[in-house]
Parts: sequence; C-alpha cells; structure tokens
Amino acid sequence: MHTSLTPNCESIPPLLVVVNGNLEFEIERVLDSKLDYRKKNPLMYYIQWASYEGFSKEYSWVPVVDLKNAMELIAKFHWDYLQKSSLSDWLTY
Repeated sequence: MHTSLTPNCESIPPLLVVVNGNLEFEIERVLDSKLDYRKKNPLMYYIQWASYEGFSKEYSWVPVVDLKNAMELIAKFHWDYLQKSSLSDWLTY
C-alpha cells in the first residue's frame, strides 16, 4: 500500500501513516485515470483509499500532483492499462 494526501472524508478517519515526516492517508490501489482540462492540474487518478471500505469516500478522483508518494502504484496501473491517460498525455496537450 502507498500513501498520498487527504481524501475528502465525512466519516471516521482511517489510520494515518508517516511519510517523510508527514501524516498521510494510505492508497489501496489506482483504478482509473482521466484528463479533465477544466482543472488546473488535469491529470486525475481514481483512487481506492485503504481503511475506507464501506464508507462513501472509499473512492475519489485525485490530481496527480497530490500523489507524489504513490508513483509505484501509478506505474503499476499504467503497466496494466497502457491505453489510459498518463503524464505524457498531459504534457503533450
């Protein structure tokens, strides 16, 4: 499992982990990606958050800039789904 910034949470917060001296939420896995050009940072990933199972915020779209500590999961996602939107798609826009 990997970590990232805070998901939008309306329930009991899951356990936090320390990464480089910062408290962060754990990511279970990356499920999808998209480019949303209405956003300042258009590359978004659909994340399943660890410890949120059964809560309404178990899944959320997160900009790539907030996923700095999840690059291994993002790389695995793109290895498994080569056709999905990626950083190279964003940079060539």
